[in-house]
Amino acid sequence: MKRLILVLGLIASTAIGQVAHATPSTTTYADTSLNWATWTATSNNSADPYGTPDIVSTSVTMDTGKLLNVTFNLASNNVNVASGDLFIDTGANQTWDYVVRSLGTTLNGSAVLGLYAINVGIHDTNAYTMSSDGGLPVTYYRAGLPVGLLATPGSSSLLGTIAYTAGPTAISFDFSSVAPLLFFNSDFIIGYEETCGNDIIYQDVPVPEPGTMVLLGAGMLCLVVYSKRRMSKSA
Repeated sequence: MKRLILVLGLIASTAIGQVAHATPSTTTYADTSLNWATWTATSNNSADPYGTPDIVSTSVTMDTGKLLNVTFNLASNNVNVASGDLFIDTGANQTWDYVVRSLGTTLNGSAVLGLYAINVGIHDTNAYTMSSDGGLPVTYYRAGLPVGLLATPGSSSLLGTIAYTAGPTAISFDFSSVAPLLFFNSDFIIGYEETCGNDIIYQDVPVPEPGTMVLLGAGMLCLVVYSKRRMSKSA
């Protein structure tokens, strides 16, 4: 019985320790979305991607619920287009809660971009700049898709700045400087595309409940206390 109590105590302390000393973890998701939820492009809506760019996966790095980084991994890119805005829906309710104002940013270089708190419905067509490709014929891009906010949010909704880097194989958004503001305790959705709309990201990101390991540790401690009390009564 003493050995059992020792084992339970070690499990409990390990579980609680993992919460206190968690390290960032990165999860990579394959690109499986043709459009944002229920959106349909008005042209070239049969393939994802349609030409270039080709986003093959999204890598999300988190630390106990805090968002640290979002990287779009590319098989090919197209420097003739530019980045769209990066949207985040924290409630998975088809309303964007945050936006990184990256619309028009180069696909080959770096920038410091604003992170804003917003409240924009995914299907609020009046809120968006729609996809285009610098005036090229419609056959070169997927038309009728939202690629960014039509207007920059007000300064009062600016939460901070994030670091953006882009190149031939990846487009990366570094949220580490504002991570304490972006704490998620439930699934959230990432929405992203470049200005041509040729490849769409609409990715659900599952977030483990932050209290899971704490509850496990508390349960183990309860078992330890209960076992000790039973031993005391039987003595």
